[in-house]
Amino acid sequence: MATNRRRTTRSTRSSRAAGPRTTAVKIYPAPGGETAAVPAAPAVNWDEEYHYILKDLRQLGIVSALLFVLLLVTGFLL
Repeated sequence: MATNRRRTTRSTRSSRAAGPRTTAVKIYPAPGGETAAVPAAPAVNWDEEYHYILKDLRQLGIVSALLFVLLLVTGFLL
């Protein structure tokens, strides 16, 4: 006969003692209702930054196309 075992959950003492995790934050508007200026993001030349990734993707495409052709040829021969 199987015995009934009750699962117990572990609770850490630190999570109980920490208190509430959210705190209220008051946001005050800027004087005169002005909004803060956000600096513009610098222009990125993607060709210069990721030229090696494009080279790898092209190489992957060629290898996968060759393997697919090899798979088709092998399927017709067998």
